Amino acid sequence: MKASRLWCVGVIFLLLISSAHANLLTVQTNVVGHHEGARNETLTFDQYDGELPLESIRITFTTWMHKGALEWTNNSVETATIEDANLGIRTSLTSGDVTLDDGSGDNPWYRRPNYITLDEFELGAFQYAVLPGPESNLAQRVETTAYIASAYWDDFIGSGTFDLLYNSEPRFGSQITGGNVTQTHTPAWGNAVVVITYTAIPEPSTLALFGLTGLTAFWWRRRRNVKT
Repeated sequence: MKASRLWCVGVIFLLLISSAHANLLTVQTNVVGHHEGARNETLTFDQYDGELPLESIRITFTTWMHKGALEWTNNSVETATIEDANLGIRTSLTSGDVTLDDGSGDNPWYRRPNYITLDEFELGAFQYAVLPGPESNLAQRVETTAYIASAYWDDFIGSGTFDLLYNSEPRFGSQITGGNVTQTHTPAWGNAVVVITYTAIPEPSTLALFGLTGLTAFWWRRRRNVKT
């Protein structure tokens, strides 16, 4: 009786495991290397050509920024006030091949800011100040993940390829009041990773195979334990 209960528990457990791992993933990754200032790069991906129906298409766009600097020198005896200082990059993914829309009517991967800021401060007579970018290329990270609306999946399905266009532009600036301030800028560096994940739903026969395989393994291990 105890063995029967154990068998039933094993069956339920394996069926749960099969359901949890029912979805099949196809993942593609493109990397944009470290670059200073503005950058345009074409990233090519394969369309989904699997036989199983799609459940979702997810795009994860991760950017990092580092280095660069924003500097101020007050050339006056009058104190200046510096506000809204920022340094970094602004990045986008666009495409002429596929529609990048999560159902909101907008492209969620367009003009994503990745920058550091500095609180308001005063710059005294003939003083100098700097907002440096982080030294580590992993310190300042921004990730944008969204799903393509199903109305636009046709662009992503087929046996060909499509291009996503990566664009990065420097972002810097501040509001200066008073004094006679000279502002100079060294562009920040950036790099990025774009990951597209196609999630497909297996057919019932595939799920049954998962369950049968699991049950066979469970039965074999149970029998081996009984013998020993």
